Amino acid sequence: MSFRQCFIFIMILILPGPLLAAQFSIPNHNITLTYPDDWQSNTSHEKGSLVLGGVNLNKQTGLQFRMYHTKMTIENFIDWYVKDYIKQMEGHWQGSDMEFTQITKPNLGKTYYTTSFTYKQRDGTVYIIHHYFWPLAGKIFVILGGVPETEQLQHELKFDYVAQSVRFH
Repeated sequence: MSFRQCFIFIMILILPGPLLAAQFSIPNHNITLTYPDDWQSNTSHEKGSLVLGGVNLNKQTGLQFRMYHTKMTIENFIDWYVKDYIKQMEGHWQGSDMEFTQITKPNLGKTYYTTSFTYKQRDGTVYIIHHYFWPLAGKIFVILGGVPETEQLQHELKFDYVAQSVRFH
């Protein structure tokens, strides 16, 4: 093992991931996940809403949980979702420079698909937006996460940790 490999290995041991101590539960869909203990959670009680709830650090950094009822394949759904999301962000939210960057299929033990975007809000703030998708029987569970580009390194990994904590019971 070279010095560099050894140093990187030691850094990984010393620098643990973010503390995920709080639990969020969506009982009527049998979903649980864990999120950073310094974030706040909220649930949606609107009947028929696609938004189930979310967790956030502040008004700019957080995650929203959604459930879509669909008969589309996951690939067709993501294709539709990406186009619809861009239309919403550029239309309703009056953003610009919306750039779709990637779709990642499940790999390396992950059970979800992901997409990533960069987005410039009206006030010039650039956001990094991640979506995580789980196909279920007749439904697709989606986590939408957003963080200002200036705080990306501080919070983006937390999104991945939350996604990896999702459990369907």
